[in-house]
Formats: sequence, structure tokens, C-alpha cells
Amino acid sequence: MIADAASMYSAKAAGLAGEFDIFTPDATEIAFLADPDATHPAYIRRHLFDTDITQTPRLVTDSYRNNSAARLLLVKGAIDYVIRNGDILATIAEPDVPELEAIGGTGDTITGLLSALVYGGLEPHEAAIIAARANRTAGRFARATPATEVRQIIDQFPTVFKEHLCQWSGVCYTEKEIR
Repeated sequence: MIADAASMYSAKAAGLAGEFDIFTPDATEIAFLADPDATHPAYIRRHLFDTDITQTPRLVTDSYRNNSAARLLLVKGAIDYVIRNGDILATIAEPDVPELEAIGGTGDTITGLLSALVYGGLEPHEAAIIAARANRTAGRFARATPATEVRQIIDQFPTVFKEHLCQWSGVCYTEKEIR
């Protein structure tokens, strides 16, 4: 099971986070998962938008200690973290497209990509790495600005996968198969 946003919040509140395969929190939502007393992201100890994203590794450790994390986390942010059972497997910081942080729906695209790649047979941690790279690369290809609509990012995925999927995963398709 893969959860983002409300499903992730519900899983934590119900004490079922550990039953999930993957959570995809952003850098501030990990603060909610790390706070043992928070029942909703609005009620974390520090204001949701005042979270120090440099503390992501510590917040991840707290999330696992509090049984508030899925087996695999893809923490989205200025640096994306792929974590399995508390161990950081990968960090993705390139391409650096800070404008993506302001575009609503990019977390949904990453979660959708991740889900599709897992369904397609990739290991969850591999799928998480590729989804994070693909989203960043699509943002670069779209020349994202804070005014960019998420569909403009999504429109770049065929080109991103045509140019990079084989390199990133070893899974290589012909151009006809990608369409």
C-alpha cells in the first residue's frame, strides 16, 4: 500500500503506518509523522511551514521510532530522500528545480509515478529514486516557474522517460513501446 497526504495522516492516526509499504511525505509532512502527539499536520509542535528541512534525517529517525512511518519513505523536498526502515538509501538533489516546490500537484505526480513503477515490477526503492529524478527532470524540461501548472510537468514525462529511463533503471524500451 502506498499513501500520500490524507491517507498517510489517517494511517498514522490509526496506528497503522507500519502496515504501509510506502509513504511520500514532503519535507514538512515528515515533521507531522515525527511528532508523537500530533493528530493532524496543523497540530505539530512547530508550525507546519516553519519546519527546518535540514532536520529531515532526524525527523525520519523520530518517525520510525514512533512507529509513524511506512517501510519505505520518499521524502520530497529541496533534497529528496529515499529511506527504508530508517536507513537512507539515496538522496536526490539534481536537477535542482526549486520552482517545483511552489507548484501544487507535484507530490501527486511523484506518488503516481512511484505507484506505476512499482506496479510495473520495479523494487519500491528503485521506483522511488526514478520517480524523484523523473519529476525533477520534467520540471527542468518544462522550464518550471511558480506559475507552471502541474499538467505542464506531466506533459514532459514521455520525453523524460525516452531520454533517461534506460540509464536510470536498466529497463529499456523502444520508442514505440514508450508511446
